[in-house]
Amino acid sequence: GANALIKAVKQFEDGTYKLIPQDNSKATFTKMLTKDMCEIDFSLNAENVCNFIRGLNPWPVATTSILGEVIKVYSAKVVDLTGTAGEILSINSRDGFIIACKNKAIQILTMQKVGGKVMSADDFLRGYKPNKV
Repeated sequence: GANALIKAVKQFEDGTYKLIPQDNSKATFTKMLTKDMCEIDFSLNAENVCNFIRGLNPWPVATTSILGEVIKVYSAKVVDLTGTAGEILSINSRDGFIIACKNKAIQILTMQKVGGKVMSADDFLRGYKPNKV
């Protein structure tokens, strides 16, 4: 993106840029985002789950329930592990939370407990001791 931006600024400065109008016949509408749309569906591919999480950041933020508590998930990455969709594969301060999806799993990187502050999953787990694992 940075290289494209530099190229665009140079074209703007020397007047060589070309404006291309939007084709309104190809434009589509979608409904507004609401907090009701935020629940993560782990039955999707891990890549789609990560895209969903990224798409809802910074608002309204993807959510899930982990060990009975609602957690806001701000970022995650795909990891090459498998299990039953929605199954918690790992909870530890080294890996954070790893949750199985349809094809692989996701590792939650940044999260927030309701009423808490946004933090990395490993920082979260240093202070949070789940009752059951």
